[in-house]
Amino acid sequence: MKKFIVFISLIILISCSDQNNSIAEQIKTNSSVLILKKFHPTEKYYFSKYHYTLTLDAPVEVINPNSFIRQKYTNFKGNSDTISITNESKVMIAKVTHSPFISNTYYLKAGDTLVVDFSDLRNIKEYYQSKNALQGDIEPIYVKDSIDIQVMFSNDKQQRKANHLKDSLRLVENERKLDSLFAQNLVTSFIYDARKLSYFYSRKTKNIDINDESHLKHDSIIGIRAYQSYVKSFTAKKFTIKLTSSDYEVFYEPLSMFDAVYDSNFYGENVKEFLLYESLKNMQHKTSFTDVKLRLDKFNKVTKDSLLITELKNSFLLDFDELITDKNNIHFIDYQKQTTTLSKLLEANQGKVVYVDFWASWCTPCRKQMPFSKKLHHKYGDKVVFVYISIDTDFDKWQKAVAQEQLAIDGNNLFAVNYPKANFYKELNLSSIPRYLLFDKQGKLVHKNAPQPDSQEIQKELEELLE
Repeated sequence: MKKFIVFISLIILISCSDQNNSIAEQIKTNSSVLILKKFHPTEKYYFSKYHYTLTLDAPVEVINPNSFIRQKYTNFKGNSDTISITNESKVMIAKVTHSPFISNTYYLKAGDTLVVDFSDLRNIKEYYQSKNALQGDIEPIYVKDSIDIQVMFSNDKQQRKANHLKDSLRLVENERKLDSLFAQNLVTSFIYDARKLSYFYSRKTKNIDINDESHLKHDSIIGIRAYQSYVKSFTAKKFTIKLTSSDYEVFYEPLSMFDAVYDSNFYGENVKEFLLYESLKNMQHKTSFTDVKLRLDKFNKVTKDSLLITELKNSFLLDFDELITDKNNIHFIDYQKQTTTLSKLLEANQGKVVYVDFWASWCTPCRKQMPFSKKLHHKYGDKVVFVYISIDTDFDKWQKAVAQEQLAIDGNNLFAVNYPKANFYKELNLSSIPRYLLFDKQGKLVHKNAPQPDSQEIQKELEELLE
């Protein structure tokens, strides 16, 4: 009971920022600044052992604890990048990810200027330039080792258990240090509160201490990742929702999660909106178009944020519902969502050899072939048309992968709208990628399983077709 009273006190300290006039008097601005020096984030990382590609959604995310919507920053010059943050809450949270091994979470109050210098990755410097910052307001960065990363994909239960213990002990030690600094007045009180909340819910989730419904209405901290994990774990346990997976991530079965939350009345308004939104995002994997549309209509009745609805509609390509369900034709859209078909593409390139590359943002072997494909494109120029067709289910993730791979080549970079429903894909037995097709100068499919770009065979095939 005492722990719960302390917990509620922490929430009050974070959510009621308007009541603390003494802090407001000390601060002349309602913004903070994050400066990143020599920041060259690793946008993609290959786990060859596990046949997996990890791509960053955004190297920097800024979070208001009161909202689960994150401001994402993706473009960095690398010398010295400055991010100005509007402090919508007493404390804002900045998640900075350099690579799968190097990331940290920073808490910024209005008036803070925080510098993170990545010039030496073995000695990353983190410091405040502002006068009102305290020594303990930063938790020093923790650099993971390869085992920490690989365990995410390991089937070895003992390895996962050992890593779980290691992680738990690190959290305990970090919380102990935080308490010690706070006792010495070396941590700003509401930064201390925010970090304590994160530790509190991390501990409860890891220990599967997720039985108390009273924790489901804390709308003012829905932006904190540890709390998000807690409410998802609680829901999964209460309604016996199983984990499922796509080709590149693990999540709770989205239809069951959505329906259980939608019909429940013990969630806070923001918490419920978050859980429904997360479930909808995960429906991009192996969920029927009809099921998605039905639940999006329900979500529209719950949310007050029209931008969320627009984002989901764009991501699910709901404006292309007729094309998505068409089995007789092969429909594509480009980066600007302009439509075309395979027949139009071949007709437009009559007289040229067409080399089609089926890939996806999450496919490691596909993306490893991209540099070799570009070399081929450079060698053959206008004689061979290189077409990249993604079978991603998430239009936004495809767009990010296109930018990372710099695939805007001759505009022949397309998103497969009605994969795998079209009969063409079934006739090809296109169930795994990468997969390559070759069409001759007359637009006839001459190779249903063409050699990949890094092979000597593909050059022989192309030379023969060009004769």
